[in-house]
Amino acid sequence: MLTYIQEALAGQGHKAAMTGIDILEKLQEDLRNLQNKEKLNDYQNRLIEERYDWELPKVDFEIKSILLVGKKNTITKLKFEYKGKEIPVIMPPGYNEYFDAPDRIEHFMQQLLGEKGYKCKATPMLPNKLLAARSGFAKYGRNNIVYIDGMGSFCQVYLFYTDIPVEEHPFSEELIMKRCATCGACIKVCPTGAIMKDRFLLDSKRCLTFLNENGGYPFPAWVDPKIHHALYGCNRCQEICPANREQLMNPVEEVLFSEEETKILLEGESIDTFPDRLKNEIKRLNIEEYLSVVPRNLNAIFDQS
Repeated sequence: MLTYIQEALAGQGHKAAMTGIDILEKLQEDLRNLQNKEKLNDYQNRLIEERYDWELPKVDFEIKSILLVGKKNTITKLKFEYKGKEIPVIMPPGYNEYFDAPDRIEHFMQQLLGEKGYKCKATPMLPNKLLAARSGFAKYGRNNIVYIDGMGSFCQVYLFYTDIPVEEHPFSEELIMKRCATCGACIKVCPTGAIMKDRFLLDSKRCLTFLNENGGYPFPAWVDPKIHHALYGCNRCQEICPANREQLMNPVEEVLFSEEETKILLEGESIDTFPDRLKNEIKRLNIEEYLSVVPRNLNAIFDQS
């Protein structure tokens, strides 16, 4: 059955793996050990305590396994006309489909499995990166992002409970790419020092992604103004990573925003007031959920030009 799924997903550039639900108990133990052995910040502790849902959902089928789907992501290159210049700004891999892809993939999987008499249910409230690494589907990079063969870190892992029986219940002890032991490129390039030499777990509250995805406040004074380069998120550790060399050669979409559209975005008004073209582009690129941080983030980039 897994081969059937893999072949169907390969046509869309995706990958798949399966494991048993017994892995959930082992993941909980992993996270407990992490809390006991590592000095976690309040955000990381809250993520472990409140984000994940370990209870099996009530569904109309017997849950026997977990299906992992790896979706290939792409970078989007944006250009904003501003004061007579075209300012390049990137959207790191995955943001352009972040809110659309889950429903689309779930619908596809339900149809695909339904043809063989099976069912599935998306389960977004599990530690997808850890599950992917422990199942052997992916490996962590030193930057705490997971890498899938053939995709690098330009990927997103989606999880589904299914009623498909599985004979193999893989549980990998090798979680980190071997090349990370002697590389250190991401440690050197991290603009905020969130990736550290002396421990694997990054300081999430120093990560530029953490800082620029959240709005309502100016950037901390310790943040170097020159590091801003993305509409939100950060791509420095991924673009320097040797494991992403092939992915960086992939074609990317380029989108231009006119001077007037840039002005509207900087004003921070509701999307309901936007002209149709701008409104459609914002929705198509999944920017709407982040609109509140766009004025601050763009101004930080424009101030360098």
